[in-house]
Amino acid sequence: MHHRDFVGLKKAEDVLTLHNGEYTDKMASAAHASYRSKGNTLTEFPDEDDLRLLRDYQQQKISCLVDSLKMDPDEFVWRELAEITMICIIVFDARCGSEAADLTIQDFMRASNTVDPFLVATLSKVEQQRLKRLTVVEVIGKRNRPVPILLKEDMTKAVNTLQDSRGKCNVDSRNQFLFALSKTKQSHLSFSVTLHRIARQAGLKKPHLLTTTKMRKHLATMAQVVQFVYNNSCYVMCIAANYLVQFIVICLFLVKMGCKVKNAM
Repeated sequence: MHHRDFVGLKKAEDVLTLHNGEYTDKMASAAHASYRSKGNTLTEFPDEDDLRLLRDYQQQKISCLVDSLKMDPDEFVWRELAEITMICIIVFDARCGSEAADLTIQDFMRASNTVDPFLVATLSKVEQQRLKRLTVVEVIGKRNRPVPILLKEDMTKAVNTLQDSRGKCNVDSRNQFLFALSKTKQSHLSFSVTLHRIARQAGLKKPHLLTTTKMRKHLATMAQVVQFVYNNSCYVMCIAANYLVQFIVICLFLVKMGCKVKNAM
């Protein structure tokens, strides 16, 4: 239009007309048919037994590696502890792997365990005690939004051990990543490769199912199941309470009517 190219404008209009007329029949219909042919297949998530096995393996390895690194700082032990700690954070928080892998020293230094007192007041005593054992680290996620990452006591202890032994294990001081690659300036550990390797080392039955995406979907599904069971339990309790109240009222009414009949006789 700006260059008064009416021939080009006519060609563009013809392409749009052809697209609107034949795209649905030749492209969209084939894509929809291919999607429908797959059927309503269920997605397989990580098993609960595998997740428990992985948790026990991580706790055992973190405890042993922290003690070993404190006694004798070694580059290979440092990397193994960094890998197991990173995977432990990813599995515990069910977060995107890049968010944990991209953690920096500055992010960890800004970690806090303070929570809004109004929110704490709504929790039970057990929940308040568990809340005191967690540390919150905020990182930048998608669309530059803050993303909270929770650290347990053993994770915080492992990260502090990694921090204290960076200089003795050939970790470049210019590398600001928390889980840095040794002898590099701007590289960190690969979370996907590390996750699959640790899943195999832990002896999981289905290690191929252990991915960050499937863990998030598994967490969302289990939360819905728990909420569904809780709501159904509350619903049943409400119905039972209503029937109980009705039963008590009927009994009182019958007792009252029996007393009246007895007095009349």
